[in-house]
Amino acid sequence: MYSPSPGSVFGGKKGKEALSLPLLSKEEVQSQVVDEKELVFLECISPGLLEKGRSVALIVDVRMRRWYNVVAKHETDFEKYHDSDDPYWAYILKKSNHRGREESKCVTLEEDGLLSFVTNRIISGMMHCLHPPPSEPLLLHIPYTDLQDRVYLSGAVETCFWNGDLYVFKQILFDSMISLFDEQMAVLKDFISNPYIVSPSAYIVDEDDDMRGILFPWAGVCIDALPFVRWSYVRDLLFGLRDIHAIIRTDPNFGGEVEGSHGDVFCRNILVMDGKARWIDIGTTEVDYLGDSVAFADVLALLLDKAEGEVDRSHMEDVETWLRDGISFFDIAIAIEFWA
Repeated sequence: MYSPSPGSVFGGKKGKEALSLPLLSKEEVQSQVVDEKELVFLECISPGLLEKGRSVALIVDVRMRRWYNVVAKHETDFEKYHDSDDPYWAYILKKSNHRGREESKCVTLEEDGLLSFVTNRIISGMMHCLHPPPSEPLLLHIPYTDLQDRVYLSGAVETCFWNGDLYVFKQILFDSMISLFDEQMAVLKDFISNPYIVSPSAYIVDEDDDMRGILFPWAGVCIDALPFVRWSYVRDLLFGLRDIHAIIRTDPNFGGEVEGSHGDVFCRNILVMDGKARWIDIGTTEVDYLGDSVAFADVLALLLDKAEGEVDRSHMEDVETWLRDGISFFDIAIAIEFWA
């Protein structure tokens, strides 16, 4: 999802934390299982940088959007405990009931009668590269305080209400995410109001008008969560990829003109609502990505068993074959335009 890096002093600019979510009630803490993937380690500090016999892990709870220090007081076995990948750190943080604890309260824990630990929330900010939203696309600037009933969905994504309607808020959690957001908005500006792509509704800003994330309309559920898949969904998606690949861009790494690309074609980036399928998360590409054609052919192969009827399945199989044979999205879109 991202590669976080520790915050640091950046040109004297005051650091800012992520926009945290409310602490959980006692009942919620007891009933909720903490997923290890929701705890991201930023760094561990060796005793040499601190008081002798003490080490610290810097951790962010992604679900809560909150940052923590986990301080271990011990005289021996430092090599066993200093590794950020060691489950020890997450275990201690969870044991402190941090998701339901007051922000300013510190907790001391005894472990096997040998070591004592203190967990406390970090007060200093962690992001130093936040900036105002780009001028394009021209969107509303909405204060984050106007968002109601924010609820964690996954990763950096939340659901919320604004003006009484349901939206998705994609939040910037780390400095390393800012350039990704900038790149994504540079791509999305070409698809505002495109019927096959979920377009942003607004920038979410703080009191300094720094961009804290992007607001998108609620667009339904992932296609692989549906009990069946219709051919009309696949046709919508093909038309969307046709439009994406019709945009000629300047290659950010090597210069020159290149054909547009979604860059992350997977089931999780396809949403369906009210009989329409649309793409999300355009503009980010992994290093080992094999291209939109191969990726969409793989998506169709996964969805074949969910085809609503024989005609739906036959059309999906034809398109999968064409994609693997190298037929362009533009040519496929022409061929299928009048398919029922």
